[in-house]
Amino acid sequence: MNTLAKEDKDFIFIINYKADGAYVEEYSDTNPDELLFAFPSLSNLLVSESDKSEDVEWHTEPPTRDDYERRINLVKQRECESDSYLANLTCKIPVRTNLSLHEIFVLSFFTIINVYEVPL
Repeated sequence: MNTLAKEDKDFIFIINYKADGAYVEEYSDTNPDELLFAFPSLSNLLVSESDKSEDVEWHTEPPTRDDYERRINLVKQRECESDSYLANLTCKIPVRTNLSLHEIFVLSFFTIINVYEVPL
């Protein structure tokens, strides 16, 4: 990243969820068949990819109420102890769908574009 920034070249960087791996590539070297991205001012998506004709299916397994209460009570306790002033309670849950990762990305991007009326 430092080298690309010093050379004033645009680049993409990705850090995984666990923050134990990263990927850096110069923008001009990105292949849309391998890496898709969409920022307000730069995207490599094609408008023609926005159509999904079949019904979308989602199946999730959210935490039980007891599990959620245990977690939220821990957050509340930490806030009362002044350990935190801001919290975002998230958890990993299984999700199944009939969409590919590519379709999820494309549909989410074009949904945002339509909702916020962002010009392409």
